[in-house]
Amino acid sequence: MFRSEFLPLLKIWLPCYHILKCIPLRHDKKEDRLVAVNSVRHLRMVQFQCFLCFVYCTTMLINICFGGLTLIGKLQGFGFFCVYLMDFFSKLTHNCGVKLLKILVFISEVSIRAIPTFQFALLTYAPCTPPFILSMLPSCKEMTDAGDWSVTMVTFLVHIFELWMSLHILSAGGIALIYVFLLGIVCILSYIRILE
Repeated sequence: MFRSEFLPLLKIWLPCYHILKCIPLRHDKKEDRLVAVNSVRHLRMVQFQCFLCFVYCTTMLINICFGGLTLIGKLQGFGFFCVYLMDFFSKLTHNCGVKLLKILVFISEVSIRAIPTFQFALLTYAPCTPPFILSMLPSCKEMTDAGDWSVTMVTFLVHIFELWMSLHILSAGGIALIYVFLLGIVCILSYIRILE
C-alpha cells in the first residue's frame, strides 16, 4: 500500500529534500524504496541542521518566556513555536479512505512549502515580529526604521537564514510526521484489516 499509493507522492518532493539535506534518506530506483544515505557529508549536514533546530527552538522559547515581549507578542511567538515544535501533528480517524489521506498528504506537503514563504513575507513587512531573531534585539524597531543600507542588508540576510531554518525544520519534521507516523499507522491498520 505504501509503495503503490504514497511513495509516488514522496518521490515528487524528494529532490527538494535532497537539496536541503534535511533527511538522511534517498530513493533507490532499482528496489523502488527509501534507503539510508551513504554520504558522510550529507549525514553531517543532517546532524548540523538538527543541532541548529535545537538551538533555534531553545532560543525562541527563551525569547518568548524571558524576552521583553508584550503579551500579544508572546502569544504570537508561541504560535510559531508550536508550529516548529509539533510540525503539523495531524490526527485522522482510523476509517479514512486512501483518497482522503492522499489529499491530506498533498495539502500537508504544500503547507510545508507555504509556511516558510509566508513567514518570509511577514518578516519582510514586519521584521521585528516575535519570536524571530531580530525581535530579540532591544533596538530592533529603531534599527529597521532608520533605513540604513547596511542594516537593511543584514536584516535581509537574517530573513534568508530564518527562511532556510523554517524550510528545513518543516521539511524534515513533516516527512517524519506524515510519511512515518501518519501513513505508517494507516498502513499497519490496513494490514491488520487484511489479516482479519
